[in-house]
Amino acid sequence: GSAALRELGTDPTSGEVVDVREGRYGPYVKRGKVNASLPKDLSPDDVSLDQAIELLDARAAAAPSTRGSGKGTEAGNKVATKSTTRKPKSKSATASKAKVAGTAAGKPKATTAQTTSKTTAKTAAKAPAKAPAKRTTKRPAPAALTSEE
Repeated sequence: GSAALRELGTDPTSGEVVDVREGRYGPYVKRGKVNASLPKDLSPDDVSLDQAIELLDARAAAAPSTRGSGKGTEAGNKVATKSTTRKPKSKSATASKAKVAGTAAGKPKATTAQTTSKTTAKTAAKAPAKAPAKRTTKRPAPAALTSEE
């Protein structure tokens, strides 16, 4: 892992050491197996043991015991949960719109499967197979071939 920037002390309830660490995604506090990111407005030098314990408790309450199990969090405790709304892939959305517009105008529109096969055929015809890289340095022939008897 990463080295502790500074130790804040021990958590009075769990007895575990709480320290501030510098991670890949910025500074965080760690107690046992629980990590909690520091908010952007809180500097790793200014964080107190009480603040760190607060962050860690909130993180522990928000996180399910196992990664990615999808269990709900306790009511009103939305600290580290993110809900992302899925956007439809832009290609399929425009293709279906175009299909509707095309049929309304009386022109049948090619399905996406057909167009993709066409484009792959075009690119295959355009680009010739890549030749292997040429060796620039001459290597001496293996000793077994050069020794004449």
